[in-house]
Amino acid sequence: MKRHGLLCAVLLLTLTAGAADLKQYLVRLAEDESFTVAETKTWNVQLVHAQPLVYADIKITPKVGNPFSVMLYFKSDTHAMANYDTPEKMKAVITYSSQTDLQRTGEKELRFQSIDYRGRYGFYTVITHAVPPQLPGATGGPFKFTTRGMVRLTTDAALGFTLRTHALNIKEYQELLDYILGFVQPAG
Repeated sequence: MKRHGLLCAVLLLTLTAGAADLKQYLVRLAEDESFTVAETKTWNVQLVHAQPLVYADIKITPKVGNPFSVMLYFKSDTHAMANYDTPEKMKAVITYSSQTDLQRTGEKELRFQSIDYRGRYGFYTVITHAVPPQLPGATGGPFKFTTRGMVRLTTDAALGFTLRTHALNIKEYQELLDYILGFVQPAG
């Protein structure tokens, strides 16, 4: 029964595009809310963890090289849950999840940047690693920057994210931030 529910909440679709198969994950966080995370010609997409109608964690990595690594944390957040329903709660979650990275840098506090997009709110912070941590399974050397944040997607859903890069001025960095904001549904 549990496996059947997982298949209903996170559906893997395989599309044929020429010679390459591209994966798509349909993340359903409520009966009427779903989000599609799709591979591209340059990005791999992998479902890491999921619980039906509660959350889905998805990893995005490049198909060539190692310019970035992204984790997307889709979260159901209905009025009954209310874990991320205020800016203060959202900042607290980002602060908590950033503690290990913050301790490695010697920085004393996080500097939050606001996200105001389509009438929704969110925040992110950028942590610079003096001696970047080597992530398990990573190739091409450790990442120098960690961007961690959370944005409200709908009234009942939020998206946490961790974006690791070697530089902030690379095209993939802005493309990935834009991709993350692309999940935000207009308020109202």
